[in-house]
Amino acid sequence: MISMFRSNQWLLNANKCLKVNTKGIALKDIGRSFTKKVMTRNDNLVDNPNMKSLVKPFLFTVGFSGTVYTVSIVYNYENSLSRLPFSKWKRDLHSFQDNYGNRKAGTLRNELNQWWNSRTTGFKVFSSIAAINILVFIGWKIPRLQHFMSKHFMTYTTSNGLKCWPMLWSTFSHYSPTHLIFNLIVLHSFTQLGVNAFGTEQFIALYLSSGVISSFGSYLAKVLTKKSAASLGASGAILGILSSCCIARPELELVIIFLPFFTISAGMALKGIILMDSAGLVLGWKLFDHGAHLAGTLFGIWYATNGLNVISQHKPKCGFWFQGLVHTNAKGIEA
Repeated sequence: MISMFRSNQWLLNANKCLKVNTKGIALKDIGRSFTKKVMTRNDNLVDNPNMKSLVKPFLFTVGFSGTVYTVSIVYNYENSLSRLPFSKWKRDLHSFQDNYGNRKAGTLRNELNQWWNSRTTGFKVFSSIAAINILVFIGWKIPRLQHFMSKHFMTYTTSNGLKCWPMLWSTFSHYSPTHLIFNLIVLHSFTQLGVNAFGTEQFIALYLSSGVISSFGSYLAKVLTKKSAASLGASGAILGILSSCCIARPELELVIIFLPFFTISAGMALKGIILMDSAGLVLGWKLFDHGAHLAGTLFGIWYATNGLNVISQHKPKCGFWFQGLVHTNAKGIEA
């Protein structure tokens, strides 16, 4: 059994609603009653973003998602073909680093390497993502970085349009420690399962693309409802992972936090998540970013049902293209 659907429950308890005013951005923490301004900026926050403002975020979403999946295919292909010049070069480099590092760093370095190498792939992937999230969280707590963080690590609507790169960076961003802890626990519950089901490269691509697509879903919801709000958090990306795992492993029984004796099927969990976020959009609930949640969930479902087939069809083309590119570069170096 998977210790999760804590997912929906925890994500809903952990997510933050970020209400916007014209002087700055005020963060309303659900778990504690406080409001803190984190930004004063020249951009005017607007309450009526229009459909035209979605063009750039849409193109960014399509381009970024296509890029990360192409890179994941190429990286997987390169790793699977050890005869390629680039692979041999990388192995030689790693061998040199290990030998030189061992002589230089001594026993401690060896012990750390042995410990890390003995970890599962899922643990390594989770640790890397968690480290980024924790570093970003620390950034929020440094007063001098408040303006930088609010500019790049949250999404919001302004008179200058909808920003693109914060669609990615905000998926690693948490202002509240409770929000961060809950999301990381949920991510940990599904990382090894996702890596086993889709592979390391595809899992990372799924996390990143789900995060950006959930940000676009947030933008779309704000445009359709004619409302503005700031948002941040990894919930959309994690829901993409959760939903894809539930589709890939429909036999899973998920556990609700604080109710370990109560389980729910993967299918029922997905239906509950979709129903709740859909209701939140229709009824105008302001507690969570339901647009982001719903977009991440639906993309994860699409990925597990159709996306994998699409990627499989294009994988040989990307592999042949990369192989030709590497051999061409190798010939150029020899010449």
